[in-house]
Order: sequence, then structure tokens, then C-alpha cells
Amino acid sequence: MDSKQFWALAAVNEVIIVEDFNREMLEAALFHATNDTREKKGKPAFIWNPLLNKAARLQSVLMANAETLRHSWPKPKNSRSLIDRIELFGGQFKAIGENIARLYILDIPESEEYYSSGKKVTDKHGHTIENKTYKKLAKECLEAWMHSKGHRINILSTFEEIGTGASSWVANKKGPNFDIYLSQNFATP
Repeated sequence: MDSKQFWALAAVNEVIIVEDFNREMLEAALFHATNDTREKKGKPAFIWNPLLNKAARLQSVLMANAETLRHSWPKPKNSRSLIDRIELFGGQFKAIGENIARLYILDIPESEEYYSSGKKVTDKHGHTIENKTYKKLAKECLEAWMHSKGHRINILSTFEEIGTGASSWVANKKGPNFDIYLSQNFATP
């Protein structure tokens, strides 16, 4: 399925329901958003690699479990570094790279005040604040990465293949929101 067909899917454009969170949908959205960005910059599209997807998903789950962003881990031994995670799933590549991020599901504008009463979150005018869509979450992540030199270099590099990974949601301890940890694993065969 090409990007145009993917972005036309109803599920990609619907508000995320936390109880029915679909990380495969978010991973696909991140893949298509990445290739859309590359296309705009005159770069060839990445090829989807299921092995890189598994390694990226593992990285996202490790970050979610620790509730922190980091590229390397003291444990488990077979997942300490990016190369360890890729080799865990049987991969060997000439070159590899990784981008990581943490985003929030609630669509709270920057510097906006918000209030929570039970399961409802509102702005200072009493309007309900909804969760983001999969499309908005993926595009927001790509925009943030493109504003960071190292992340941007990976996205626009000569890598040929990509796998994207998303964690399950994690309740945010600072407020009525949910964190999602995201990873991109890049490689050249």
C-alpha cells in the first residue's frame, strides 16, 4: 500500500482510543511519514524491513518499561546496544542507525492550560481535549526529529531499509496523559 492509500484509511485519521491502542498502525504511520519526508527532500523511499521492525519495537518496549529515553541498556545482555538488538533477530548490516522519541497521546497544544476531572480533560475554556490521531502522532514525531540535527541526518541518510517500533502506552505520572515510546532502526544491507 502506498502512502496516499495508507493516509486515506479511516483508522489512521481517527482519534486514538487508549483501550484499543494499535501500535502496528502507529508503526506503519511512522514508516509512511518518514518516506513522505524523504520524498519531499528528493530522497528514495526506505524499504520496510520486518527484522528492523522487531528490533525497533524491542527498543521502544525497553524504553517504556524504564520510562526513559536511551539507546543502550545494562541488561538484558542480548539487547544492550542497537547492534545487539538487531543481531538478536538475526540481522547483519553494513551500517545501522537509530532514532528514539517519547510523545504524548493527548492533543494538548504547547503552553495550553488543561484540567482533568476523571477521564475528561478540558482546556481553560471548558472544551474537551481529545487524543491525537495516529497520523498526527507520527507526523508530529517526524517533525520533531527533523528539527534535530542527528535525527535528521539518519532520516535523510543513504540508509536503504527501515523498521519502526512503538511501545504500548504508559500512563504519564505528571498528568492525565499517556506516553508512547517510538524508535526507528535504519540499515544498509
